[in-house]
Amino acid sequence: MLVKAEPKSCMRHTLLERSARVSRRVLGCCLFVVGVLLAAPPLHAAQDLTEAQLLEWFEAERQRAVDPEPLGNVRLDYEVHGHAYATAALLAQWKREVQGRPEHPRRRDIPIVERRLRDGPDLSFGSIWWPTADAWRQNIEPSRPTPGVVDYGDKGQQGYEHWRLLEGTVVREEPGSPSVRTEIRSRDHLIGLFFHGGMHLAGSQRVSDVRVSEDGWVIETEGESGWSSRFEGSWAPERSRGFIHRTEEYPPDDLPSLTFEFGPYELQPELARWCSTRIDYRRGRAPEQKRLEYVLAGVHRVDGERMAAVLRVPAIGREDAVRGLIAAGFEQDVGEGVVRTIDERGRVIATDRIAPAPPTSPALRIVGIVAAAAIVGVLVWMRVRG
Repeated sequence: MLVKAEPKSCMRHTLLERSARVSRRVLGCCLFVVGVLLAAPPLHAAQDLTEAQLLEWFEAERQRAVDPEPLGNVRLDYEVHGHAYATAALLAQWKREVQGRPEHPRRRDIPIVERRLRDGPDLSFGSIWWPTADAWRQNIEPSRPTPGVVDYGDKGQQGYEHWRLLEGTVVREEPGSPSVRTEIRSRDHLIGLFFHGGMHLAGSQRVSDVRVSEDGWVIETEGESGWSSRFEGSWAPERSRGFIHRTEEYPPDDLPSLTFEFGPYELQPELARWCSTRIDYRRGRAPEQKRLEYVLAGVHRVDGERMAAVLRVPAIGREDAVRGLIAAGFEQDVGEGVVRTIDERGRVIATDRIAPAPPTSPALRIVGIVAAAAIVGVLVWMRVRG
């Protein structure tokens, strides 16, 4: 069968159309890539970056990390993923070691690791409201019921009054107390990770080495206590700032090192600030390695009326803006040294002086979930700030 050939003019026209389509696709891809590069921080340092320029930015950013500013009228949502810190083989070894030894310290690790190996990482959801220096709230709750961990743990401050809320228990305490300062450090630790690449961990250390290359930059610091740090990052010349991608903390006495790897940075329009959207924390080496993941879940604008309701000090028998009605329970006033039992109508039916409480008391159970989400970070922060 014979096939009639197309005229040469038609062939040229077809080729020109195909060429034009390809050109448009290439141009569209190029414009997309350019847009991505303009929106995201670069992966490499600028060749003309000087050590003096890098250090100027580093020291200014570190100061902001050590003394973070309030977030304003927003709610910052995040997640904390707690991974299993032992293999199945190591878990079996631990079980053999604790047999007949009820006081063995590994006993409290076994159910945690067993659950995480079976069900996956423990997941906690958190939110931070922090409009002004003396008004803030932080909520933490697990994604699933967990033995030994409460359903939720909230804490906050309104002026000169600090409070904690847990399943029908309200604790009031003065902001300057040691336990309150620890909770503020926990909050600031999360801010330091998401916004400042962990610079607060080396807040009191001196810079010992600075290196700039085409692939990025490295800054090392040392402290008088024997701790040292290493920061690796990139540079954005059009913004005159750096982005930290990895932070390592080296304790003295050959203790396990701490590593933070910072995932993609995104510009948060509600804050006009860059933020790492995922931080991977590791301590030690496998098979026994602590690992937490901090994930930024979102930043949302909050109007003034809603913010005032969220920050209101919770009370038994009253509706809370986040947790709903707080039914009958206990109100502990640390400053006055009393515990009040309050019924569902908000009436005080008993008042007792605070005495050493058993481990199962409602007041002491508050620390369960609050500590679970950020205990490692708090310990590191307390080491730095003394």
